Order: sequence, then structure tokens, then C-alpha cells
Amino acid sequence: MAMTVKNNASALSALNQLGRNNSDLKKQLKKVSSGMQINGANDDASGYSISERMRVQIRALSQCSDNTSTGKSMLQIAAGAVDQQIQILGKMREIAMKASDGTYAQVDRDVLQNETTQLAMQLNAISYETNYNDKQLLNGSIYMGEISSSFNSGGGMTDNTVDGVVPMPNGVTDGGGRGITGYGPGQYGALPSIVYDSTQLDPMSSFPSSGQTVLDSTGNTRYSVTTDPSNNNCLSVNIGGNLQPIVIGGQDSNGNPATGFTPYAHPQKSPVNTGDSVLRSATELAANAKTVREDFAGNQIVDGWGSMSDYKLDFSNVTSGGNPITFPAGLNDQGFTIMCAACDQFISVKFDANKPSGTGMYAQDPGNQSEAYMIGIGGAATADDVLAALWDGLQNAAGTTANSGISTLNGGTLETLQLALRHNIAINKYTDASGNVSYYITKDGPEFCFYNGFQGTLEIQGGRKPWQDFFIQGDTRGSQNTRLEFPNTTLDMLFPSEKSEWMIDPTADDIPNPWPDELRTLSTQDRIYYSTKYGCTDDDEIRREKWRDEIWPYPRKGAVVSGSCVRTREKAQKFCEDIDQALKYLLHCGTTLGAQMQRMDAMDGNIVMNEENTQSAESTVRDADMAKEMTGYTKANVLAQSAQSMLAQANQALGGVLDLLQ
Repeated sequence: MAMTVKNNASALSALNQLGRNNSDLKKQLKKVSSGMQINGANDDASGYSISERMRVQIRALSQCSDNTSTGKSMLQIAAGAVDQQIQILGKMREIAMKASDGTYAQVDRDVLQNETTQLAMQLNAISYETNYNDKQLLNGSIYMGEISSSFNSGGGMTDNTVDGVVPMPNGVTDGGGRGITGYGPGQYGALPSIVYDSTQLDPMSSFPSSGQTVLDSTGNTRYSVTTDPSNNNCLSVNIGGNLQPIVIGGQDSNGNPATGFTPYAHPQKSPVNTGDSVLRSATELAANAKTVREDFAGNQIVDGWGSMSDYKLDFSNVTSGGNPITFPAGLNDQGFTIMCAACDQFISVKFDANKPSGTGMYAQDPGNQSEAYMIGIGGAATADDVLAALWDGLQNAAGTTANSGISTLNGGTLETLQLALRHNIAINKYTDASGNVSYYITKDGPEFCFYNGFQGTLEIQGGRKPWQDFFIQGDTRGSQNTRLEFPNTTLDMLFPSEKSEWMIDPTADDIPNPWPDELRTLSTQDRIYYSTKYGCTDDDEIRREKWRDEIWPYPRKGAVVSGSCVRTREKAQKFCEDIDQALKYLLHCGTTLGAQMQRMDAMDGNIVMNEENTQSAESTVRDADMAKEMTGYTKANVLAQSAQSMLAQANQALGGVLDLLQ
């Protein structure tokens, strides 16, 4: 090999090898320190892609496992509540059996009725109070098919059974004896640009014109201005049959010094404050003064000067028998009617505690164009919740309702829903600068009246299933959107009336064919009972009714739970049968919830196993074999040190060349 000084090929070769060895050592060090053989896409592009997809899947599976735990918790809460309702029904049946016995006096049945009523109220309260994360679990429903409505405005007036659904202001009238409980607080208008102070009088500074009105120094007597032909047509007033010249600044209207009548006027008032007593003209009598107040949006207004009436809605004082009601059940089937004082048209609003909060249905009577709304308040726990549900329900109802948008007012926001286009009745939602929300009804034109009840008859076609669905999200296709069914256990469902909307009657497809073994043989008692109760004339009819009573999971319509369901022996006997139907349904609800909890357990077990297997597969792809990687690390470390030593020796070779040059 030639001895050169410009290029040292041996050193360059050793340097390149040192670089490669250091790079290998760095990679091995990263694998050993991280425990993974793939730390980035540059290590293994395909392996990195597979591993990352698995990691995302593992995180999703972990969340899905949490979801199933949440679903099971919801089911456990609902199942516990249903179990309590079953215990209450058992106690109610015990009471009904007592009341149906002939040995009890009427005073005893009255006591039993009071106990039954309280237990029934608790049954309903459990349905509305059972929730998970503010989601109501036992009072929902699913609407099925096409639901429509019709409204008959001539259906008469149904008074509320609770007081103060629409509380009236103090001092209102009954609205002319039409069952109307009160008016809004009156007509109002915005203040004109100039108003006058009713409490002060100042001498007029300029002469009025003939035909105008002037006041005397008391401000309570007005005179008409006329001319006096005998006094060169001087402006005058007639006082006691004598014309007296009007004198301002010691002169009459002709500029001659004179004495006579000094007219007075109310001075202009600025600024105007809430509570001030003001007049519209400088010569208006103080007896006609109006008081400045603020409307719902904080604007200064004067009652009686304009063409708008306003009325604040508030359900916080609703009572039943002097006691506060329980929301929302206490407002079920209650409502109010807004009527124009000048005609027979009206809007009726009715609350339904069995419909989801904020849902709304609308119908119009084509005869006189009156309207009706059915507003769902299910789940509303406070008076403010009812107001919010009313607002949302009116927005969601089809018909004449139109949202006119949001405007800014006095640092707050004002939203308006137009209800009756002909009379400009609207509901207003005002949120002030502090976030406080209040609701008002306004109307242009003649004043409007309130019925404390529902006017007309609203019929709803269609129906609803007695449950609601919650969906649990799983990761596999088999568990995605897993449906959990939470039954409705309100009194309305446990004891459904003939007119209830529940779609719980069996169809022809539901009836078993052939009959199960327990229905094939009928006893004499069966034939007597079902022929007497339902008028059955053959064995198949008896089997159908017996299957409906004993096996079909839903209760019969026509049940009654009221303030007199055990006051007589006959009613108590009928109530026992209704309780049996309700108990059958609650047992079905409990077993359904229990079966779904078992499903959640199975679903969670599958997800956990899937998570473990996926984690194992990801480990195979990405985790480092530490024994192998330590061997590689040792090798890379030794080679790096060797290359470094050879580089040093290659650099020392230049010393021999320098010796030749001496």
C-alpha cells in the first residue's frame, strides 16, 4: 500500500464502519430501553401499522368495557326501583283485600283509601325520580306509527283539579262570567317622546289657540279657549257664564295690560323614572295620570296608553288541596286557555306528564280557527322545568308556531314564538344580563283572558309503546348499538285507562297458535268466570281472555286508580284485579331488566377477552425479545469499540510518512 498524506483510505474505511456500528448500537439501545422491537415506522413499516391499529382497538375495547359497566349500573338502578314498586303493589293488594271484605265499616275503608292513595303517589314518584346521570329511566315511551291529532273547540271547558296553573295577578276580574279566572295586568304602550309631570303646575308661557283646553291653578279643572267679540276677540275662558281674558305675563292676547285667568300647564318631565306619575299632554288632568313601570324586558311602559298586554307565566305556586304538587305528575292533564276578549277564538294548552319533556302536538279546529297544544312535561322536576318544556314543546309542535328570532334587549336576549297569527298572541323568553330566564305571554289589540283549565277536546290518534331505548356502544359488529329496554312504570301505564295511548293490546299475531298446554284444559270455574266477566261463549274465547289476563305481559286497559278505588267493596274487588294486572306487568319489567343485566355480563366478558387477545397479538408484533436484543446490543457495543480502535490506529499510520520527510 502506498504511503500517502493527502488521503487516508484506511481511516475513512474505519470511520464509515464506526458510524454504522454506532447507528446499530443506538437502535439496539432504544429497543432495550423501551422494551419494544418497533419504536417507529422506520423500524418496521408494516409491523408499525399493524401494531398501531391494534393499540387503537385496545383503547376502544377498554372504553366499551366501561360502557357495558355503565349499562349494567343503569339496569341495576331501574331493577331496584321496580322491585320497590312490586313491594308497594303487594301492600296495595293487601289493603284492597281488606276493603273488599264485608266486615269493614265505611270509616275503615276511608282510612284504607287514604293509605292506598299515598302508596299510589309513591309508585308514580318512583317512576319519575329513578334516574341515572339525570336520564329518567322508568317514565319514557316510544311513539309508533303516524300520530295525528284533531281539535274540537266546542268540547266544553274542563277545569283544573289543581289551583294556580296560571296564577292571576291581584285585583283582577273574572272576565265577564265565562269561567275566566282573570286578565293580564292590562294594556300598555311605550312612553311617548314627551311626557308631563302630573305632580307639578307651571304658568303657560305662550297663548293657546281658540278651541284648545287649558287648566286652572289646581290642575283639576279644564276650560275651553274661546274669543270675546266684545273685547276685540281677545282669547278668553268662560267661568260661571262670564268671559275672562286669558292673561300671560300681565297682558291679554292683544298685548294690552290686563287681569283675568292665568292658565297652567304640567311641565315636561325628563328624565322619566320607573314609578313616576306622568301625563300625555300639558293640559291633561292629574286624575288621568299613569304610573311608569317596566315590562318583562325592562322597557319603560305605561298601562292603558298602548295596545299590548303582557302576562308572566309562573307555575311555582301550583297547589292541590293547599299543598304543593309533585312535578310533573301534579300537572298531568292540567292546562290553561288564552282567549281573545273580543271574540270566541282561543288557544288551549294542556300538559301531559307521560310524554317526554319538550315534545309538543298541535291541532286546529277548522270551524272557528281555535287552536290547541299538547305539551309533554315528563321528567320536569321543577316549575322552571315546566316552563322550559312549554317553550320547547311550542317550538316543536307543528302548526302556526313560528320563531321570530333572537334580539338583544337591555343586556339580555329576547326570543319570541308567535302562536295565534290572527290575534298576535306570542310567548316570549327573556334572559336578562345575569342569566335569569322568565317567560311572558303578550298580545296585540284587545285584552286577553285566561281560563284556569282546558277549553275544547283534543283527540290524538296513534299510540306509544311503554318503554324507551338506551343504546350501549360496543366495538364488535355484534355488540354495536346494543339496545337496552327500560320499561315505563308510571301509574298511567300500571293502571291504563280505556282512552290511554298505550299500544299494549295484543294483535292476532301475538295470540299463540296452538294454545300452550296450560290453556288447553279449562275448569268449570274458568268457564263461569270468563263468561260472566267478558261474555265468552266458547272455549277459544275463554282461552284468549285467560291468556290475556295471565300470560300476556301487559295490563288490561280500563283500570282505575283514583281517590275512591277502595271506598266500596265492589270497587275494591275490581281494584284487586287491576293490581294483579299491574303486578304481572311489573314482574315482566323486572325479569326483562334482569335478563338484560345478564346480557351486559356476557357482553363485557366477550369484550374483556377480546381486549386480552388483541393485547397479546399486539405484544407479539411489537414487544422486544430482551435476550435477543441484549445479545444484539452487546455485539453492536463491541463492534463500535473495535471500529473506534481501528480508526485510531489508521490515523497513527501517518506518523510513518512524517518520519520519511525528516
